[in-house]
Amino acid sequence: MALFICIVFFANSQWMQETFSSHSDSLSLSFSSYLDVHSSSIQNIYSKKIVQGGTFSETDKEKMFQKHKELNRLGLDYQFSIQINNIPLKKIVKKPIFWNIKAGTKTLFASSYSKDFFGLLTFGNDRFLGDTLDFKASRFNYYFFQKLGLGLTFPKFNSQIFFNFVNLSSFFNGDLDGQFFNESNGNSIYWDAQANWSQNPKVNWSNGIGFSMDYQQTLKFNLNENKEVYFQIKVEDLGLVNLKKAEFQSDTSFTFSGFGVNQLFQISEVKTTENAWMDSLHIKRDTLNSWEVLPFSITLQKLTSMDSSSKWQSFFGVKSYPTLPYFPKIFVGAEFSFRKNSQIGSALSYGGFGGFRWGLYSRLQWKKMSFFIGLEDFISVFSNKMYGKNLNFKWSWRL
Repeated sequence: MALFICIVFFANSQWMQETFSSHSDSLSLSFSSYLDVHSSSIQNIYSKKIVQGGTFSETDKEKMFQKHKELNRLGLDYQFSIQINNIPLKKIVKKPIFWNIKAGTKTLFASSYSKDFFGLLTFGNDRFLGDTLDFKASRFNYYFFQKLGLGLTFPKFNSQIFFNFVNLSSFFNGDLDGQFFNESNGNSIYWDAQANWSQNPKVNWSNGIGFSMDYQQTLKFNLNENKEVYFQIKVEDLGLVNLKKAEFQSDTSFTFSGFGVNQLFQISEVKTTENAWMDSLHIKRDTLNSWEVLPFSITLQKLTSMDSSSKWQSFFGVKSYPTLPYFPKIFVGAEFSFRKNSQIGSALSYGGFGGFRWGLYSRLQWKKMSFFIGLEDFISVFSNKMYGKNLNFKWSWRL
């Protein structure tokens, strides 16, 4: 019996386009991976040095600083999943309903920060003697978690839902908002600001457990007798985790000597007792248990259809992470079918952790196997002047 199901060719549901198709109720196995690094202000030539290590000259620092706006974003999104689709329940229920099983991991880093914040980390005090620094709306969020999910597909309603068990391995959340004045003699920075951050108190594989839900609903509209269009609403990782966290708060004046870019991502293990530098900054620390909302995403998009007789199809949509410093990503593109069940596509996107991008993708399908690969920022393959890297991949096998 034929059924409507949404075939997810791209695990993260960015614009690398999902499509709608009619398939038999056979089992399928899929592997998908998604990696995206994106910035509004740091070009690849510099981010490569930050990640891989390297020396920054004063000229490099100045060029990076001048590329920054008043408020900037930087983020990383990595996902990998294995999924078994369409396990039939015919022996249990009369109407066609299918089980789905998936396991995966997700790493998210999202940040927004001011130009002055980046300048202070890069140059230290000397450049800003006698200046007032604005650290407004600086936020930093990091999550690394795994999930194991059991789902149901309801062909009659064109919908799918997953209930997931979540293990949170590590996390970090920080907020900094206010103004700082740097004395002309460089001895002190006086700040009128609030600084709050929390993180896992120990390095463990499990620092919290919880549950989440993934849901997608596809809606069909008949434009005329011969043309149908499909729109999808998709929510991923909507859930809570119970965790133990070390929480810090600070509101005081202090002396800051600055450090180089090569130290930006050095992370120290949290000690069981407060350090001397924490005392001098009047940092209050507490350890507590709490429930925290996972970084969930919401996507609204028009799908392409593999059942369409048209060679050209359009798609568009918007994606948001409501709890992260993530500007809603808007995308629009077109797809060309060069043979049955095989397409190439291209799209423009704006938002997320950065600005404009132009990407390409290709989807190939045979009798038993389908393959997808795409780049949201195709120009970054050839140019270090772009602001990120991206790779999308999925392989599916019909059992």
